[in-house]
Amino acid sequence: MIGDSIIRSFYQINTSAHQISASNHQITESIHRITESIHQITESIHRITESIHQITESIHQITESIHQITESIHQITESIHQITESIHQITESIHQISESTHQITESIHQISESVN
Repeated sequence: MIGDSIIRSFYQINTSAHQISASNHQITESIHRITESIHQITESIHRITESIHQITESIHQITESIHQITESIHQITESIHQITESIHQITESIHQISESTHQITESIHQISESVN
């Protein structure tokens, strides 16, 4: 009986050793999968960081473009104001020329009447 008991104990020890070995294998595989997942997460974070950097650069470029557009609009507004002033001056000049022409015409008419 003692022999049977020893054999059963060795069998249980052997079975337990086999189960421990199988568990160790599963743990090793799980650690490997976790390591791969961490690597994938790290790569994803790197790609996200690069994307954020590109977005930040794009925002900077857009901001610069908006600034340039704003400056251009300001220059256009100034130019329109100058053109408006010039048109006003031209209109005044045309009016003065018209009055001068009218005065010359009247003077010529008066001279003409005086001569006759």
